[in-house]
Amino acid sequence: MPRSIWKGKFINNSLLKYSNNNTIKNYISKTWSRDITIPLNLLNYKLGVYNGKRFTPVFISQNMIGHKLGEFSLTKLPCKHKKNKKKWAKK
Repeated sequence: MPRSIWKGKFINNSLLKYSNNNTIKNYISKTWSRDITIPLNLLNYKLGVYNGKRFTPVFISQNMIGHKLGEFSLTKLPCKHKKNKKKWAKK
């Protein structure tokens, strides 16, 4: 169930201060909150989003605006099934 419209989107104040004050766009700002909706003023910035183990660098592009930060920092690796190299020999 999505967030109610009357509540508005959740945006962390520290990221807004970072985007307003910082002129260096290559600097990676670390954040632990993955539930922040990406605003327009963070366009072309790099953020380090914590995935539970390490900070993954996320470069904010035009397509990411309006999405959550956690969508771009995976916490679990995709499952890869290995093929068996051994083939059963017919008797």
